[in-house]
Amino acid sequence: YERDFDGKFLGTTQEFYRNESSLFLAENSASDYVLKAEARLKEEKIRAAALALPPTTETPLQHILEMELIDRHAKTLISLENSGFAVLLKDASKTDEMKRMYGLFVRVPTSVDYLRDSLCERVKADAKALIEDQNRGDTSPSMFIKELLKLREKFTNIAEVAFDNESKVLKRLKESFEDVLNADSRTANCLA
Repeated sequence: YERDFDGKFLGTTQEFYRNESSLFLAENSASDYVLKAEARLKEEKIRAAALALPPTTETPLQHILEMELIDRHAKTLISLENSGFAVLLKDASKTDEMKRMYGLFVRVPTSVDYLRDSLCERVKADAKALIEDQNRGDTSPSMFIKELLKLREKFTNIAEVAFDNESKVLKRLKESFEDVLNADSRTANCLA
Protein backbone atom coordinates (compact mmCIF):
# COMPACT_ATOMS: atom_id res chain seq x y z
CA TYR A 1 0.00 0.00 0.00
CA GLU A 2 2.63 2.52 1.07
CA ARG A 3 4.91 1.64 -1.84
CA ASP A 4 2.30 1.41 -4.61
CA PHE A 5 -0.35 3.92 -3.57
CA ASP A 6 0.51 6.18 -0.65
CA GLY A 7 3.39 8.16 -2.17
CA LYS A 8 1.65 8.70 -5.51
CA PHE A 9 -1.63 9.64 -3.85
CA LEU A 10 -0.01 12.21 -1.55
CA GLY A 11 2.18 13.65 -4.31
CA THR A 12 -0.74 14.03 -6.70
CA THR A 13 -2.88 15.56 -3.96
CA GLN A 14 -0.17 18.08 -3.12
CA GLU A 15 0.25 19.09 -6.75
CA PHE A 16 -3.51 19.40 -7.22
CA TYR A 17 -3.99 21.66 -4.20
CA ARG A 18 -0.90 23.72 -5.01
CA ASN A 19 -2.31 24.50 -8.46
CA GLU A 20 -5.94 24.92 -7.43
CA SER A 21 -5.17 27.19 -4.50
CA SER A 22 -2.84 29.43 -6.51
CA LEU A 23 -5.35 29.81 -9.33
CA PHE A 24 -8.26 30.45 -6.98
CA LEU A 25 -6.38 33.06 -4.97
CA ALA A 26 -5.26 34.86 -8.14
CA GLU A 27 -8.88 35.33 -9.20
CA ASN A 28 -10.72 35.84 -5.89
CA SER A 29 -10.69 37.87 -2.69
CA ALA A 30 -8.91 36.75 0.45
CA SER A 31 -12.26 36.14 2.17
CA ASP A 32 -13.48 33.98 -0.72
CA TYR A 33 -10.22 32.03 -0.58
CA VAL A 34 -10.63 31.40 3.14
CA LEU A 35 -14.13 30.02 2.55
CA LYS A 36 -12.83 27.79 -0.24
CA ALA A 37 -9.92 26.54 1.88
CA GLU A 38 -12.25 25.74 4.79
CA ALA A 39 -14.52 23.82 2.43
CA ARG A 40 -11.62 21.88 0.94
CA LEU A 41 -10.27 20.93 4.37
CA LYS A 42 -13.72 19.70 5.40
CA GLU A 43 -14.23 17.78 2.14
CA GLU A 44 -10.90 16.00 2.48
CA LYS A 45 -11.62 15.04 6.08
CA ILE A 46 -14.97 13.54 5.01
CA ARG A 47 -13.33 11.81 2.05
CA ALA A 48 -10.57 10.36 4.24
CA ALA A 49 -13.18 8.95 6.62
CA ALA A 50 -15.29 7.55 3.78
CA LEU A 51 -12.26 5.86 2.24
CA ALA A 52 -11.13 4.66 5.68
CA LEU A 53 -7.63 5.97 5.02
CA PRO A 54 -5.13 4.69 7.57
CA PRO A 55 -3.48 7.24 9.91
CA THR A 56 -0.23 6.74 7.99
CA THR A 57 -1.97 8.39 5.02
CA GLU A 58 -4.49 10.69 6.72
CA THR A 59 -1.94 12.52 8.90
CA PRO A 60 0.41 13.39 6.02
CA LEU A 61 -2.64 14.31 3.91
CA GLN A 62 -3.79 16.85 6.52
CA HIS A 63 -0.26 18.25 6.70
CA ILE A 64 -0.15 18.64 2.90
CA LEU A 65 -3.52 20.39 2.89
CA GLU A 66 -2.47 22.80 5.63
CA MET A 67 0.81 23.59 3.91
CA GLU A 68 -0.72 24.08 0.45
CA LEU A 69 -3.93 25.85 1.46
CA ILE A 70 -2.71 27.90 4.42
CA ASP A 71 1.02 28.16 4.92
CA ARG A 72 1.93 28.65 1.25
CA HIS A 73 -0.49 31.60 0.90
CA ALA A 74 -0.44 33.12 4.39
CA LYS A 75 1.59 36.21 3.50
CA THR A 76 -0.51 36.81 0.39
CA LEU A 77 -3.74 36.51 2.39
CA ILE A 78 -2.44 39.26 4.68
CA SER A 79 -1.30 41.65 1.97
CA LEU A 80 -3.77 40.98 -0.85
CA GLU A 81 -4.77 44.32 -2.34
CA ASN A 82 -8.35 45.35 -1.55
CA SER A 83 -9.21 42.21 0.47
CA GLY A 84 -6.28 40.96 2.54
CA PHE A 85 -6.20 40.93 6.32
CA ALA A 86 -4.32 44.23 6.40
CA VAL A 87 -7.20 45.83 4.48
CA LEU A 88 -9.84 44.20 6.68
CA LEU A 89 -8.22 45.79 9.75
CA LYS A 90 -9.15 49.23 8.42
CA ASP A 91 -12.84 48.36 8.82
CA ALA A 92 -13.91 47.34 12.33
CA SER A 93 -17.14 45.88 10.91
CA LYS A 94 -15.15 43.10 9.19
CA THR A 95 -14.42 41.17 12.41
CA ASP A 96 -16.29 38.09 11.16
CA GLU A 97 -14.02 37.86 8.11
CA MET A 98 -10.96 38.44 10.31
CA LYS A 99 -12.14 35.75 12.72
CA ARG A 100 -12.62 33.29 9.89
CA MET A 101 -9.10 33.96 8.62
CA TYR A 102 -7.70 33.55 12.14
CA GLY A 103 -9.61 30.26 12.45
CA LEU A 104 -7.95 29.01 9.28
CA PHE A 105 -4.46 30.25 10.18
CA VAL A 106 -4.57 28.75 13.67
CA ARG A 107 -4.33 25.32 12.01
CA VAL A 108 -0.73 26.29 11.14
CA PRO A 109 0.37 28.10 14.30
CA THR A 110 3.41 29.80 12.75
CA SER A 111 1.17 31.55 10.23
CA VAL A 112 -0.76 33.31 13.01
CA ASP A 113 2.32 35.47 13.58
CA TYR A 114 1.59 37.14 10.22
CA LEU A 115 -1.86 38.13 11.48
CA ARG A 116 -0.44 39.45 14.74
CA ASP A 117 2.24 41.42 12.89
CA SER A 118 -0.36 42.92 10.56
CA LEU A 119 -2.52 43.98 13.49
CA CYS A 120 0.44 45.64 15.21
CA GLU A 121 1.46 47.48 12.04
CA ARG A 122 -2.08 48.82 11.62
CA VAL A 123 -2.24 49.93 15.27
CA LYS A 124 1.08 51.76 14.97
CA ALA A 125 0.12 53.42 11.68
CA ASP A 126 -3.24 54.61 12.97
CA ALA A 127 -1.82 55.82 16.30
CA LYS A 128 1.03 57.66 14.54
CA ALA A 129 -1.51 59.39 12.31
CA LEU A 130 -3.35 60.62 15.41
CA ILE A 131 -0.09 61.85 16.93
CA GLU A 132 0.82 63.67 13.71
CA ASP A 133 -2.59 65.36 13.69
CA GLN A 134 -1.99 66.45 17.27
CA ASN A 135 1.51 67.71 16.50
CA ARG A 136 0.19 69.77 13.57
CA GLY A 137 -2.44 71.27 15.85
CA ASP A 138 -5.33 69.66 13.96
CA THR A 139 -6.82 68.31 17.19
CA SER A 140 -7.01 69.57 20.75
CA PRO A 141 -5.31 67.53 23.49
CA SER A 142 -8.70 66.35 24.82
CA MET A 143 -9.89 65.32 21.35
CA PHE A 144 -6.55 63.55 20.77
CA ILE A 145 -7.04 61.51 23.96
CA LYS A 146 -10.65 60.66 22.99
CA GLU A 147 -9.53 59.52 19.52
CA LEU A 148 -6.67 57.51 21.00
CA LEU A 149 -9.02 55.75 23.42
CA LYS A 150 -11.48 55.10 20.59
CA LEU A 151 -8.65 53.58 18.55
CA ARG A 152 -7.61 51.37 21.45
CA GLU A 153 -11.22 50.25 21.93
CA LYS A 154 -11.52 49.42 18.21
CA PHE A 155 -8.41 47.23 18.17
CA THR A 156 -9.16 45.64 21.54
CA ASN A 157 -12.54 44.61 20.14
CA ILE A 158 -10.84 43.15 17.06
CA ALA A 159 -8.41 41.24 19.29
CA GLU A 160 -11.21 39.91 21.47
CA VAL A 161 -13.56 38.93 18.64
CA ALA A 162 -11.39 38.07 15.65
CA PHE A 163 -8.51 36.54 17.62
CA ASP A 164 -10.69 34.80 20.22
CA ASN A 165 -9.15 36.91 22.99
CA GLU A 166 -5.78 35.26 22.37
CA SER A 167 -3.28 36.30 25.04
CA LYS A 168 -0.38 36.72 22.59
CA VAL A 169 -2.30 39.18 20.44
CA LEU A 170 -3.54 41.12 23.46
CA LYS A 171 0.04 41.43 24.67
CA ARG A 172 1.28 42.53 21.23
CA LEU A 173 -1.58 45.04 20.99
CA LYS A 174 -0.63 46.57 24.34
CA GLU A 175 3.05 46.71 23.33
CA SER A 176 2.20 48.37 20.02
CA PHE A 177 0.29 51.17 21.73
CA GLU A 178 3.06 51.59 24.29
CA ASP A 179 5.73 51.78 21.57
CA VAL A 180 3.92 54.53 19.70
CA LEU A 181 2.96 56.53 22.77
CA ASN A 182 6.41 56.31 24.34
CA ALA A 183 8.18 57.34 21.14
CA ASP A 184 7.05 60.96 21.43
CA SER A 185 7.18 62.93 24.69
CA ARG A 186 4.47 65.29 23.45
CA THR A 187 1.97 62.48 23.79
CA ALA A 188 2.64 62.37 27.54
CA ASN A 189 1.90 66.10 27.72
CA CYS A 190 -1.57 65.50 26.30
CA LEU A 191 -2.19 62.75 28.81
CA ALA A 192 -1.19 64.99 31.71
